[in-house]
Amino acid sequence: TGRWTARALSARCAFQPNGWLGKKHASPRGDHASGSRDRSEPLTMEKGRTALVTGAGRRIGRAIAVALGARGMHVAVHYGSSEAGAREAAAEIDRAGGRATCLHADLRHRDAPEGLVEEAVRVLGQLDVLVNSAAVMVRTPVGEVTVAAWDEMFAINLRAPFFASQAAAPHLARQK
Repeated sequence: TGRWTARALSARCAFQPNGWLGKKHASPRGDHASGSRDRSEPLTMEKGRTALVTGAGRRIGRAIAVALGARGMHVAVHYGSSEAGAREAAAEIDRAGGRATCLHADLRHRDAPEGLVEEAVRVLGQLDVLVNSAAVMVRTPVGEVTVAAWDEMFAINLRAPFFASQAAAPHLARQK
């Protein structure tokens, strides 16, 4: 059908010891460029771990949330305007053996990314994985783009992922 399913996504993005996470990337200092974890070890998605997936009510975010849930994770399913899709994703996660909690946040607002992360940590008890998938994709002829549309696009597509990652960093570091 040409559409990604959670099963297809899970199969295509399998975390293999010698796969895309399998190479060590040393910095000039001799350590690993993105932390001290040995990159030759697979990133495991085991039961009891938690994830926050933004934009999980539609498209790729939904597929990622369902794939993580199918691995037994407790997933915070974020949605902005797609509540019905988020609830359907949560039900699919529950049927697959994971646990899901729906969280709403309007990521256009400055404090929303940090608030969403803190709410996810409160609900989940910890945070092991953050997937920034929320995005707006409005096809507009270049001559018709307004300042308001530009600001909204950058608020959701660029500002929100950065500040969600910033807010999540201490929680992710604690969980290694």
